[in-house]
Amino acid sequence: MWINSSNTFANTFYFHLMYLRPLLLALIVSCLLIFTGINANAAQKLSGKARVSLITCGQGPDLYEAFGHTAIRVYDPENGINNAYNYGIFSFNQANFYANFAMGHLWYRLGVNDFDRFVYSYEYHKRSVYEQVLNFDQEQKQALFDTLERNRLPENRYYLYNYFFHNCSTIPRDIIELASGHTIEYSYKGEKFKAGKSIRQLVDEYIIHNSWGNFGIDIALGAEIDEKATFHEYLYLPEYLMDAFASATIMANGKKKPLVQKTLIHYQSDVDYMKENISPGPITVFWLFFGLLALLTLWGFKTRNAFKGIDFLFFLILGLNGSVLFFISFFTDHTATENFNLLWNLPTHLVFAFVLLRKKQGKFISLYLMLTIFLCLISLADNLILPQNFHPAVIPVLLTIILRSSFLLYHNKLNPKE
Repeated sequence: MWINSSNTFANTFYFHLMYLRPLLLALIVSCLLIFTGINANAAQKLSGKARVSLITCGQGPDLYEAFGHTAIRVYDPENGINNAYNYGIFSFNQANFYANFAMGHLWYRLGVNDFDRFVYSYEYHKRSVYEQVLNFDQEQKQALFDTLERNRLPENRYYLYNYFFHNCSTIPRDIIELASGHTIEYSYKGEKFKAGKSIRQLVDEYIIHNSWGNFGIDIALGAEIDEKATFHEYLYLPEYLMDAFASATIMANGKKKPLVQKTLIHYQSDVDYMKENISPGPITVFWLFFGLLALLTLWGFKTRNAFKGIDFLFFLILGLNGSVLFFISFFTDHTATENFNLLWNLPTHLVFAFVLLRKKQGKFISLYLMLTIFLCLISLADNLILPQNFHPAVIPVLLTIILRSSFLLYHNKLNPKE
């Protein structure tokens, strides 16, 4: 049989081409991805008209907005860049959000928005927006822009949030310091910068008007935030960072200059979010509660009525609260929760509450009540003995625990068979 050699070669070539087509397609796609990836990682060169700024946003009505916010602006009219880089983005819809929140794995991310839209959103919510244009030279501007663009990549944009040491204010501070070549010098001028403040005191400055929010934070966060903060640690608060930048200097183009070239006000809110809440706060509520139980206790001494139902609910709530504090203190990655509030929020009160409902309680109950009274007396001494300051609303709660424990101890001695 006669065979055309040229047709055989063509058929063979076509067969191998068809066989290798998926591999060739994969190779082409890989090359394209590598090429586009390189281009994506290479930040655009800023023009001589570019400017970089620290953006500080004022307080909002909600507790998580009470401390204000920080962002970085990069503006380059020649290249059409007008971005706000915002390290305060989180989502309730992220996978396992509540479990991660409880365990201290708070994943935040960098978001990049058009600056005009960014300002509009804060203006809409009646929150002030200030811009401090930084006295960076061209090299420092480019270094800052390169870092921000690198951080916006999907693999770099997420970070583990920490309330005080790694948040939406400290990260912009650190990035700006890095881009400056660590040449920023702070003078910490102004009334705000007084030596000896603790992180708890700094927190109180912004949420003292939110009495219940302030109480909850004071209970949840422990002795670590009562340590004296350095001035640099003050800058975890956006307003403190803005004030520190206002009086700082920088080395740019070989000369020492003010860090802030000029300050612009994009929106000035007339809403006072520090206005005192007129609803009864925890101090008022807990002193009223103590007064009520004092009257019931006096009546109990006269009638020998133990009011076990009230004590059951009271110690059950303390035990539940103590169990939560114990969990976040020892089984999570939260760093500021080693907590002496556990002295009076004993997790064992959860069991003790049910023991109170039993008819026969035994000598163990007397020992437990004496231990409870002793720990509450230590807690009353507050920072005279302990390295932690308690919220003033804790005092009536401690007195209530001592009062009811003393009465139960007295009642248990009068009725040893119960």
